[in-house]
Amino acid sequence: YSIVMKITDNVTESLLTTTADGLVPTLLTDMPSISDDNMTYSFELLPDVKFHDGTTLKASDVKYSYERLIKMAKMATLLENVVGYDEMSNGEAEELSGVQVQDDTHFTITLKKPYSPFLSVLSTAYCAIYPQEACEAAGDSCGMTTLVGTGPFKMDSYQNGVGVTLSRFDDYHGGAVKLDGVSYKFIEDVNTQVLEYQKGNVDYV
Repeated sequence: YSIVMKITDNVTESLLTTTADGLVPTLLTDMPSISDDNMTYSFELLPDVKFHDGTTLKASDVKYSYERLIKMAKMATLLENVVGYDEMSNGEAEELSGVQVQDDTHFTITLKKPYSPFLSVLSTAYCAIYPQEACEAAGDSCGMTTLVGTGPFKMDSYQNGVGVTLSRFDDYHGGAVKLDGVSYKFIEDVNTQVLEYQKGNVDYV
């Protein structure tokens, strides 16, 4: 599990990131504004953020990503306080009514009740944003063998039980990173892991 999260953290991003100093906007121009009743959050996406497939991040991708999370029923309860969650979760609705898209960069999320940890929820890797078109085209492999995000590295290859190869994403909205890429090897045997490290074949175990 931890190695999977290390990989996805390099490839995908959520709207916000939790740091030692608190929450910071990642794919947003600023922290969202919150209504007086603490139930509606208004967001503005950074302009011209690129996914690894060259498409531009849109508010509709955010809505799609959250709806996909609920349909997958994996950690979906993170969004249980969003209006429309219950209807989507039990199959009565196909879309999350609490997420309203105004245009390509503006959207709002309305909660059923005030919930102060909500922005922290959105900063988790489970709430990463995926490109709708590419994800739908990939089907069940989206998020697995096909992983497209907005992160500093893009996934070049995935071999089950063997490893993953990532390369630098030169169009990264945060500026290109220094490393050319990162290669992860899946080695089940602990002794083999240590031997590979001692031989200099891996930098970190």
